[in-house]
Amino acid sequence: MRPERIDAKISGLRNFGFVTPIKMVERSPVLLGLALDTVSARISGLRDLGFADPIKLAECAPSLLNYAADTLKAKISDLRDLGVADPIGMIERYPTLLNSTVDTIKAKLSVLVSFGFADPVKLAERYPRVIASSLERLTACAEIVCRLDDRESRHLIKIVYQPQTVIDAAHAAECRTWLEVRKFINDANRERRSKKARKVGP
Repeated sequence: MRPERIDAKISGLRNFGFVTPIKMVERSPVLLGLALDTVSARISGLRDLGFADPIKLAECAPSLLNYAADTLKAKISDLRDLGVADPIGMIERYPTLLNSTVDTIKAKLSVLVSFGFADPVKLAERYPRVIASSLERLTACAEIVCRLDDRESRHLIKIVYQPQTVIDAAHAAECRTWLEVRKFINDANRERRSKKARKVGP
């Protein structure tokens, strides 16, 4: 694609109200192949499906503009069939969830059930990132929590947001209390702050 056509596409995205169109294209290069009329139609489609701010939603997850309205409608219907009470609100909290297939989501919910989480659908609806994690990552986090003598559902939320190095370390250590897991989290936080300070320098 010629530079002038790329510039025109970026300008068109900006005219729709997108604040960072260049970053959007970097994250989803396929956008450059979409006609601006198609982008406009898909923004309208998101609004018609019930999303309050489709511009903000698409800026957070540009790949959503690759889907036709009927495809998105089917995905929303799948979430509702799984028992999600408010799929629109769930997607607004974590838009990239729409990139997951219903079979993948079902598999992740099954993992949570197998580890004894009583209401995985409610948990996933409130904290969509849990279900957006890879199956391997989610399984490791569930195993960590399941081993804890003082386990609570909120521990899964806390650990799934941690860097993979923390998850790997806590999993390998076979922690028995949340205090032990917290030590790995605190150590990782200190290391990140230390690295940031070294980058800034005196």
